[in-house]
Amino acid sequence: MTETRTEPALVLDVICAASNAKFQAGEVVEGLRLAQLAVDASGGDPTKPSAILRVPAALALAFRGMNRLCLGLPGFREDLDEAVFRQDSSRNDLSKWWLRFVDTNVAKEKARVGDFGVATALARDAVDF
Repeated sequence: MTETRTEPALVLDVICAASNAKFQAGEVVEGLRLAQLAVDASGGDPTKPSAILRVPAALALAFRGMNRLCLGLPGFREDLDEAVFRQDSSRNDLSKWWLRFVDTNVAKEKARVGDFGVATALARDAVDF
């Protein structure tokens, strides 16, 4: 359904929200598919219009990176680094909050699977943001 919406500014927001919901529900394969769809919809353009989100391209990359991390797929670090870079270039407090949220959730997942060193570092980064 999200793929057929006619308002481009809203499509990206809806896809990002759906990807987040799937990630949090543990449906990371579907979350990854939706995150990739959001990345494609943004066209990599950090200035792409959005009805709700201020930096939708950064958020889409962050969701793709989180889902890749959970699935053990390569490229998650690059996605998360690029998301932080795009967010930093926007100088947007709401986006910083979202990336803190991303760091916190990735830290929780790493702790769940027993990778406490990475979990601690990510949690520390999220607090210091």
